[in-house]
Amino acid sequence: MSDSGSRKGGEAGASGRPPGYPANLQPFPASLGAWAPDKLQESLDAIHQATVTAVQGRIDWYDDKAGLQGTVARRLRRWSLVLVGLGALVPLSAPMLPKIGDIETSHLGYIVITIAGILVGLDNFFGYSESWMRYRLTQAELVRRLAAFRYEWASRLAAHQPGADGTELYALLDLQRRFMDSVEAAVEAETTQWATRQRGRLLSFDRKQEFDRYDAVPGRVHVRVEGWEKLADPVRSSIKVRIGSRPLPLGPDGTATSQALDPGGHMMHYEWTKADGTTGSASKLVAVESDKVGEASIAVPA
Repeated sequence: MSDSGSRKGGEAGASGRPPGYPANLQPFPASLGAWAPDKLQESLDAIHQATVTAVQGRIDWYDDKAGLQGTVARRLRRWSLVLVGLGALVPLSAPMLPKIGDIETSHLGYIVITIAGILVGLDNFFGYSESWMRYRLTQAELVRRLAAFRYEWASRLAAHQPGADGTELYALLDLQRRFMDSVEAAVEAETTQWATRQRGRLLSFDRKQEFDRYDAVPGRVHVRVEGWEKLADPVRSSIKVRIGSRPLPLGPDGTATSQALDPGGHMMHYEWTKADGTTGSASKLVAVESDKVGEASIAVPA
């Protein structure tokens, strides 16, 4: 069985509509006859192909839209930075500049900075920078999930092949799955760090220039450990959580609220000591909304 992605899904966002399933999902084995005994293999192949194509279409949509949003965002921000720099230079060079009608040359700096603020306002209002980063994060997450699905699908098929050593096949496939998952996790983590740094730079720039932002107010995240009461005391005491580089000490009830964080996505990492003495760890992306306290949970095996 083979699967292949398609770039056709990128067309779904051409009109600005939300991402949807691509139009090439047919034929889809939805009829009762498609699951007759002599049609099972064909229908199974078809539904697998349709699923992979649908997910790949969404990945391509986010890839295309992120590229477009990123181009617009970079241009708006680049020009706003240039104008802010020019606005700061105008008062210094005003004595050497000719007077323009009744306008004092020194006042041109305010006009230039105002135009820069308008460009930033356009970016914030239409969400070009925010969408650019959000789409890249979603794309990385979908790529990771698609890879995990493909390996899980292959593992289940291999386990049901007559005469095959299912245990050995599963072990080899699981090794590849875990390796691919670690690779995609590294890419996702780097993408998250990039988005966090990029968002931080934008917030810092806007605050210094006193440009209004609807999302400039920091937020927080309330974290809880699932099944805290079922965990053994040594496991509870070993759990360490951090968001970014900031440690997040847990309270006696297995919950904690983070310090103020800039709005956007942040990577939360946690680790614990297992019953056999080895260390377990996991990471997840948490979303921080402006001036809100979001909820996030972590799962630690009992």
